[in-house]
Amino acid sequence: MLIGAGLALVLMATVLHFASPFDSDGDGSDDGQASLSAENPRAPAPTGATQFRMASFNLLGAGHTRPGGDRPGWASGEQRMVWSVQLLRQQNIDLVGFQEMQDPQFKKFKALTGTQYGIYPGSELGPAAMHNSIAWRRDTWEVVQKKWVHIPYFGGDLIRMPYVQLRHVRTGQLAWFANFHNPANARGDARKWRIKATNIEIALANRLRENYPGQPVHFTGDMNERELYFCPVHRRTELRSANGGYFTGSTCHPPKPMPVDWIFGTAPTRFTGYVALRSALVRKSTDHPLVIANASIPPARAQTSGVTRVVVISVEGLRPDMLAQLAAANAPGMAYFMEKGASTLDARTEYTRTTQLPNATSMVTGRSVTAKYGGHGVGVDRDTGGTIAQAAGHYVNSAFAMAHDVGYSTALYAQDPAMAMIRRSYDARHGALDPQTRDYGRNKITTYAQNRSSAVLVRDFTRQLAASPRRFSFLQLNDLDTVGHESGYMSAAYRKSARRVDELVRRIRVTINNSATLRGHTLVVLTTEHAGYRRTNSDPSLLRNHQIPFVVWGPTVRAGTDLYAINPQLRRPGRTRPGYNEAQPVRNTDVANLVMTALRLPSVPGSNMNRGQTLNVFGGP
Repeated sequence: MLIGAGLALVLMATVLHFASPFDSDGDGSDDGQASLSAENPRAPAPTGATQFRMASFNLLGAGHTRPGGDRPGWASGEQRMVWSVQLLRQQNIDLVGFQEMQDPQFKKFKALTGTQYGIYPGSELGPAAMHNSIAWRRDTWEVVQKKWVHIPYFGGDLIRMPYVQLRHVRTGQLAWFANFHNPANARGDARKWRIKATNIEIALANRLRENYPGQPVHFTGDMNERELYFCPVHRRTELRSANGGYFTGSTCHPPKPMPVDWIFGTAPTRFTGYVALRSALVRKSTDHPLVIANASIPPARAQTSGVTRVVVISVEGLRPDMLAQLAAANAPGMAYFMEKGASTLDARTEYTRTTQLPNATSMVTGRSVTAKYGGHGVGVDRDTGGTIAQAAGHYVNSAFAMAHDVGYSTALYAQDPAMAMIRRSYDARHGALDPQTRDYGRNKITTYAQNRSSAVLVRDFTRQLAASPRRFSFLQLNDLDTVGHESGYMSAAYRKSARRVDELVRRIRVTINNSATLRGHTLVVLTTEHAGYRRTNSDPSLLRNHQIPFVVWGPTVRAGTDLYAINPQLRRPGRTRPGYNEAQPVRNTDVANLVMTALRLPSVPGSNMNRGQTLNVFGGP
């Protein structure tokens, strides 16, 4: 059997750099829209995730604090807007829904920010509509459509409240944002008007979802309700609150604590980092919290990939020239993934370490090693009996935790006993509390197995794949590295061991292809913690130690693709060892956030490797 043409091209590209010498849908109220045109061209499909920070911010209208207002002793609306803009900048807010923005505050906002922000309606629709303006950073978003909807306010008076369609400048992702202020009881019982407002807002969310599929809808606002807003919105729309909450059957479980200020979003948006900020600066600016959430929309190709499960296989000690030999021999395991997937034989390890545990920890956390630069701190290649949090000086999030916290099952199968440190770091004692949605517990790794026998380990792993596959599985094999240390990397014994490992990988492939659940829905990532030279791998400066393969196979991954060809933002390193302050190669440390991309989850909080989820495996650039 001949090597496939696509794989041959990948191998040829790699050899050159190889180490070896060898709609209008409102209620009839529309102020017009910006259409796609030469001035507003259609952006290309995004490659990285669309990541932004959004906020809901009731400013406490200037009328409350002017002379004769009902809040004596407060600073003026203009001064409080100075502090409010300071807060937006401190918190790196990309988009904010304001409530109670009155004319003095609007003018001060424009004076302070100039053209930095787009804003709607601002002064376009009169003073009442101005109160609920949406503002967005122009370097992050551009407006496509600007619209409004009538919402009943005090006494049922109809106020025009805004919703806008924006396009993300970097990724081209389109999204909708609406901002509301439903009436309080300040002028009598306004519950019936809040109910009517809620129903109108629910109808708008559903209409936008129907008419603009694939474009997430986001709500911000002071709804002046807690569970009486959350529960009907959650039940009757696809909107989900940034601060959690959920339904079980017909029972509503609102988030706790629960302010009246809200941020909601529909799929594919996911939220992390929710906070209702009540700092000293917030408290002197307004009588409401500044509500903030990090929002992430997966890359367009990930949204349509069909991937529901990810299997990461780390073959410790796998050299790229060994994988090239397996490919030339048409080996049925690892080489199959190369031929049918996207790959490179010129990836890199973590920069400072070419040892097992530091790199494995980077692969699941998305962090470099050095703690003082935001790394995970696991620099020694042995289980110290501690945790990653102890090494870093703080809790370190991971792909396991991110998947688990949205209700996904996870698995870690390892030959190397040192991997117990990763397991311990996310067990029921050391894992973090669930930050959002329902509480799935602190144990972030659903299934953990460690066995010195690779045959037994893979047998157990494939049995679980066939019977009860996890959403995210990480399999670590170290036979090849053990033989490399004993007999030499690329020795006859090493090559023989590689063929045995290849057979184990073949069994995993067969298990996936024989399962209706897994076939066509599973992404496989094959790489290694490090390579090796002679009988060692500890020196990170040696090309033989830090040059590694990286292979991805699964639905919508194009066969025989060179990863560098579809990732022009990355640089093929050749014989160099790029640091972190220059153009990056593909690295094994990219794995954690590649897993997040495939599962359509946000990047791992605190990660510094592939954090923008820009590593593209699903098609052209």
